[in-house]
Amino acid sequence: MGEKKRRRSYTDAFKREVVRQMETTNKSVSEIVEENDINPDMIYHWRLKILRNGEDRFPGKGKLSKKDKERAMTKKKIKDLEEENEILKKAISIFTQDRNGSTRSWKSTALSIR
Repeated sequence: MGEKKRRRSYTDAFKREVVRQMETTNKSVSEIVEENDINPDMIYHWRLKILRNGEDRFPGKGKLSKKDKERAMTKKKIKDLEEENEILKKAISIFTQDRNGSTRSWKSTALSIR
């Protein structure tokens, strides 16, 4: 039986350097591939990520891209507001009950306070 190859992991700095070499030196992709012992498809993939994501080049390993962070924050805010809304609904129903336990509308409660 063959051994499983362990998946290699590369740092962001390494990825940026390889892409920089590809774009700024006179080296061919095959030379860069041989020097760094990597698959040529990876270089093109990393280059595409840099072009698409700019500063958020290589999110992953627990890091979120800027868009994903914003999306997560928005979802959390929506969840918090929904919880707050439920609490307020319960508070309204508690405060609109009369002594007999029947509920009154908030309008009639507001009128009786005046």
